[in-house]
Amino acid sequence: MRVFLPLVCCLFFCLESLSQEKQLAIVNSVSGKEITIEESRRIKVITKTGEKFAGRFTVLNQNSIIVDDIIVSLQEIDIIRPHALFHTIMIHVNFLHIGSIMFLVGLAVGTVPSVFIGAAALTAGIYGVVKSPNISKGYKRAGKWSYKIKTVQSP
Repeated sequence: MRVFLPLVCCLFFCLESLSQEKQLAIVNSVSGKEITIEESRRIKVITKTGEKFAGRFTVLNQNSIIVDDIIVSLQEIDIIRPHALFHTIMIHVNFLHIGSIMFLVGLAVGTVPSVFIGAAALTAGIYGVVKSPNISKGYKRAGKWSYKIKTVQSP
C-alpha cells in the first residue's frame, strides 16, 4: 500500500501534465485579435450553403470539426457563434410565460390593449421557440475572420 498510492498519484500527475486540449481559434486578419472556443462547448455554425448546425463541437482533425454528429469542414463555415443554452431557454420561457399571462389577464379584465400586447408577446415567444434566437456575436468569414484548430498543453 505504501508503494501503490504514490505510484497512482505519480501516474495521474503524468497523464494530466501530458494531456493536450484542442480549441477552435477564430482570428481577425485585420486586428490580429484571437478568440478561442474550447472543445465540447456549444456553438452554432452556418455554412456557405446556408445550412445551420448547433450543438457541442469536437475536433476531428486540423481541417474539420463535428457539430451535432455532422462533419463540417472549416473551409465550408461562413459564420460561427457561441450558442449558450441558458440564454435561449430564458428567452423562450420569459416570452411564453409573460405573453400567456398578459393575454389571459387581458381577456379576464376585458382591456383591449392588454390582449393585444399579450398576444404580441405570446407570438414572439412561439416564434422564439421555433426559430431559436441567438443573441451572441457571430464571427463571419466575410468580416475578415479565419478559423483554425489550435492545440494547447493543459497546465
